[in-house]
Amino acid sequence: MADGGGWIGKYGVPSLILSAAVFAFQQQQQIFDRRQNNVESGYQFYSEQRTSLHYAGDVESELSLLRIVGRAFPSIYCDVRQDLYNRAYEAEDRTGLADTTGRTPIDAADIEILQNALNEPQYDRPAEAQYPRNVIENFTLTRARACDPLGEQEQQVAENGAAQQSPAATTEAAPAPSASEAAETAPGGQARPRIAVRSSAPTTTPATAPTLAAAPTLMRVFMHVPLGGVREAGIQDMTDTARSELASSNFRVMRGVERIAPRNFPREPTIRYFGPEQEDEARALAEYLNYQYRNEDLHFSLVAIGDRYPNMPPNNIEVWIPNPRGGAPAQ
Repeated sequence: MADGGGWIGKYGVPSLILSAAVFAFQQQQQIFDRRQNNVESGYQFYSEQRTSLHYAGDVESELSLLRIVGRAFPSIYCDVRQDLYNRAYEAEDRTGLADTTGRTPIDAADIEILQNALNEPQYDRPAEAQYPRNVIENFTLTRARACDPLGEQEQQVAENGAAQQSPAATTEAAPAPSASEAAETAPGGQARPRIAVRSSAPTTTPATAPTLAAAPTLMRVFMHVPLGGVREAGIQDMTDTARSELASSNFRVMRGVERIAPRNFPREPTIRYFGPEQEDEARALAEYLNYQYRNEDLHFSLVAIGDRYPNMPPNNIEVWIPNPRGGAPAQ
């Protein structure tokens, strides 16, 4: 009996500890995979379902979409809420513009209603709890975290932009800036300042197909093309190719492609990333794309946008590919 008890003490307890550790690791991995899949599916769902904010009915459609995101994709809810607020800020009063759909064009009052609604407490957090971040949270009830306040970032962004204006800093406005980057008048009549964008040195085109070093953390890559342009025809093939080739380097190219109104699209190919800590990954991706589009002589510039969009996840990278200058993609 004593020998048996000694055997359990010597071998049984370590075995139980090892089994528990393996179980915890497997649970943690399942949590991570589930959350990542939810994030990817959520961004794709949102990009496919969001409206153009051209009509009065789009206001309620967008709020309904936000509520759906809060229930189905709570991990991205705050980012979607902020994006919707930014889009409402950028929306234009379409009163009097020609339209053949029979729907009521959106006006300044509708835009203000949308912005005010987003500031109501009911849209402060998702309807459901966030996906757990660790094993302990997986077995406990977690409350959905409140989102950052809306509308307060404009003043901070302007101050950050002004602080960056120095002889040693290279700043320039993004080509063909979207409404979020240009000086505008908000629905309430208050002028919005133009924000200077920090741009780094030009990227190069490698002589041979580059092999990207593995990024230290998973980087999510979102493709953007002009809506209704010729670039739409082949972008999905390009996205699938990049998704396959970059996966081993820790770049996760999202399947959904953002289609942006041409008036809000930059004239030059651009890669937008959060800040200095992500610049190496952004530059490596730019050189990969420069090589892929070498027949069109495209050179992707790098633009850090974390100061303008502080709620942007740091490991997100946006790729903006304008329509070819000749009207059709080079072969």
